[in-house]
Amino acid sequence: GAAAIVLDSQEIRHRFNLAPFTGQLFIHVLNPRGHDVVKYALDTYGDAPTVLSCTHDANAWPSELYAGLPAPQSDERVILWIQNSHPCTIPARAISMNVMGSSQGVTFPDAIPPFGSIAIDVGTFLPKVQWPQQIEINAGKYCVRPRYEVVRTDQTKKMTRQRIAHVNVERSDLKIDETIPDLGNLLGKTYILPAPILPLDRYRSIVLPTPMSTAQTNLPVALRLYDAAGHEVLEHRMGCLPRHHDSAAEVGALLNGHAKLAGGFGHMELMYDFTDGGGADGWLHALFRYEDKTSGHVAETSFGAHIFNTVLTYKDEPQSYAGRPPGLSTRLFLRLGPAPLDAFCHLIYAASMP
Repeated sequence: GAAAIVLDSQEIRHRFNLAPFTGQLFIHVLNPRGHDVVKYALDTYGDAPTVLSCTHDANAWPSELYAGLPAPQSDERVILWIQNSHPCTIPARAISMNVMGSSQGVTFPDAIPPFGSIAIDVGTFLPKVQWPQQIEINAGKYCVRPRYEVVRTDQTKKMTRQRIAHVNVERSDLKIDETIPDLGNLLGKTYILPAPILPLDRYRSIVLPTPMSTAQTNLPVALRLYDAAGHEVLEHRMGCLPRHHDSAAEVGALLNGHAKLAGGFGHMELMYDFTDGGGADGWLHALFRYEDKTSGHVAETSFGAHIFNTVLTYKDEPQSYAGRPPGLSTRLFLRLGPAPLDAFCHLIYAASMP
């Protein structure tokens, strides 16, 4: 049945009398069935409360390309962790990075040993990139979804903070779906990418649309904001964004002078908007970043869109979280922090049609 196995690196080091090291963990599962057999939640922390991690489940999918790696802000370093997932060496110059939408990339010059891990400082290889630009990784199918670390110097509080997140699989097997712009009469909003708007008095909630397939030469998107009662309060058309765009939207700035969010929090929905043209393939993704204005902590995560709560089905949508779906069925995993920490779950009711 359902069970949780906890692996604590600190306990493992103590048990085997290991010195500090950087590495990776492999979980080998025999005879799995379905999508929800193995999930993991990763917490990365240090002795000082200045390290945060934000991640969701990964899988054994060594992709050719990954995307959604954010460029650093002026007070940040972005470090990409490449973990060789195979028992063979990754050749020198086999891993490269480029600004999203640019054909000019830079390569990592060194070989990476079998099951080895290396840290790539993005600013060293792409010194001119800056948030909200984003970076594409040509990984050559040598690794599964890599993590990245952001090191931020807080000059006000005279401290350094670190956060861990992940890039996402950029698919090369998709084509633009000419049907999607005409699905509205049957499937309403069609694909929706929902995310929380955390309480505005304490948090900044930021969204950065991220191209996540090689077919996406543009991203025709709009952002809708909803209050805690589910009422739409604002629609922000971002337009037909080019692949190389650097357009991030901050909820507080969008609401300033336009509307108020009843209750002070709610959720946002990124969706397709073909008012200015453009094409879509259904693989809509974005990076969502949350900044705590009180503590200075930042956390972010990247995920993709689905069709929600419709009677009709389109391809493998809507996805289902109960019963037999037309597409994926999975269980949600919520991790509770040990005392005195607290945890909360932000539930969003997203619907493509009423």
